[in-house]
Amino acid sequence: NKWYSDQSGVGQQVENYIMYKPNNLVEPIITHGDYLYGASKIDKEVTRLKNIGIHSLAGINADFFSLQTGLPMSNIISDGKIMTKSQGAQYGIGILDDNTAFMSKFIIYSTLYKNDGTSVSIHHINKLRQPYAIYMMTDDFGTQTYNTSNGYDVILTDIKGEVKIGSEIIATVESIDEYNGSIAIPEDKIILTVDSNAPEEYVQALTTLEVGEEIKITFGVEGDERWNNAKLGIGATGDVLIENGTVYSEFEAGAHPRTALGITKDGNIMFYTIDGRQTGYSYGVQLKTLAKRMAELGCVDAINLDGGGSTCYVVQFPGDSSTTLVNKPSDGGLRNVSNFLFLKNNQNPTGVIDKITIYPLTSYVLVGNSVQLTAKGTDTSYYPVDLLGVDFTVKNNSNNTVTKTGYFTAVEDGISTVYATFKNITGITNIVCVDKPTIKVTKENGSIINDITINREKSIT
Repeated sequence: NKWYSDQSGVGQQVENYIMYKPNNLVEPIITHGDYLYGASKIDKEVTRLKNIGIHSLAGINADFFSLQTGLPMSNIISDGKIMTKSQGAQYGIGILDDNTAFMSKFIIYSTLYKNDGTSVSIHHINKLRQPYAIYMMTDDFGTQTYNTSNGYDVILTDIKGEVKIGSEIIATVESIDEYNGSIAIPEDKIILTVDSNAPEEYVQALTTLEVGEEIKITFGVEGDERWNNAKLGIGATGDVLIENGTVYSEFEAGAHPRTALGITKDGNIMFYTIDGRQTGYSYGVQLKTLAKRMAELGCVDAINLDGGGSTCYVVQFPGDSSTTLVNKPSDGGLRNVSNFLFLKNNQNPTGVIDKITIYPLTSYVLVGNSVQLTAKGTDTSYYPVDLLGVDFTVKNNSNNTVTKTGYFTAVEDGISTVYATFKNITGITNIVCVDKPTIKVTKENGSIINDITINREKSIT
């Protein structure tokens, strides 16, 4: 969607959004590349998912992250597993098994129980170790711990159970060692780690464990019980925009590209981006404007995700076999980001044609000129189908023509309806034929310019 802002100096704005109605044929997923540590571009993630059998229909960038490590900043649940956990409270959006969504406080706790009857909190899961807390790292974190200081690492083996909310794991202490730097994270094992300069009680909690000792770690959530059944969850480290219909406006100023996730009154989930930082194309919005816009689109709950140069949106158009970048990132190209929200196609190809789409989707043709049209087929599961022998026709009262292969020629002014037919399935598009176009030149703010005076070798937008 494109429009011109009434605000002086803003000009055109360009947004993209998809409204997802919860169902079982297509479902949201959160992905992060091979490991949490590091970052990747969204097109590479589409390819990685395809290689492991996941067909993506659309996707946006997700959480704020550390530019140094690529690690997401908030709590993340993916496929029911706790992927990351931070100490303290935050709001978040959760998605249940039926793919319906909710928003509420998102406070995960994890507790280590030792054989001597004592317990201690594990403050962070799959975050880079800092000298003030106890950390837990699974093999989802990366191939190694990436620690850069002296500390103590406990390797746990024989893991029984899952790192999930409302669950627990039983594990055996394999080793306890002091290292000055990074160590490998063995596959299917867990590392507990604490910096040597952390509070003494935290250091003692790990260094007093014994090799061979069996320990228990429990995982839970404070408050909203729905988090116990959430298969996906993402925290709102980038601010809550709307809560229970209340649209917030007290945010730090500054217009930028934005990415947001919202829930509508009737339970649909909105995946939203707006471009920015590009004069004449899209200015971007402040957070208060983003909150207002999400409300205009029907959201009663919404959170702000990572924006700026991270904002990206890919969509699979009908008849295509993969996704296409539909927004225009402000960096001039895709940025490596931490994680993504995708819509995954759970269906298998049927090969039974269901729809024909004619491209380009919108055509304006000057009289005396032509455009080549292309028809693409989609099967009942939204996979591409080859159209061998599709037949183009034009039906109107004008002299505008189209060949059977889709070569359209504008002869006179007016709107022509073009049909593409294959095996009793027909696609339709309208082509606007213009004899004498009205051309308007506007300033960045949308006001019309009737005359321009400009010095030699200068430019104006």
